[in-house]
Amino acid sequence: MKRARETADLALKEEEASRIRYESLKEHYDAALEQLTTLRASIQERTLRTRRLSAELPLEAEDILHLQKSLELTRRSQRQAQSERAAAAKQLASLLERGRSTIEGQTKKLADSFKANVKEMIAEDADLVRITAKAKITQAKETFSVPAFRVQMRAADRPGKSIRNNPDDVA
Repeated sequence: MKRARETADLALKEEEASRIRYESLKEHYDAALEQLTTLRASIQERTLRTRRLSAELPLEAEDILHLQKSLELTRRSQRQAQSERAAAAKQLASLLERGRSTIEGQTKKLADSFKANVKEMIAEDADLVRITAKAKITQAKETFSVPAFRVQMRAADRPGKSIRNNPDDVA
């Protein structure tokens, strides 16, 4: 009974902490949403103003024509670079797919070795679990699914094992 009460008390505390966190996050979300609405209105207003001002500009001069040609060349170059990046991303995805099958084949061996080493080091029952993570190259938009591993071990405040996502999750 005592253990059940302690578990129930822990669950209540976690629930309260989660509720407080939820309310805080909701406030931040609402503030961000309000700011986004304001920014959208400002962008629309500036777009209209830019169109009006563009209509009032004098006819194009020789310099403007030269700059427009230069801009078009730069845009073509950008489109070419985007095309090359897309081809490289396709190639990377293919390489990742081939590497993924090798990793999947070695997962059991790696997990068994990890489990044995963990018992030697910390006298805990821990497993290595393969997950799929998302990765990006630099600041590109494309994301790739890559195999990753996380530690799964028991926690004092929860029954069963839970996945630990960062070093701070382990006491």
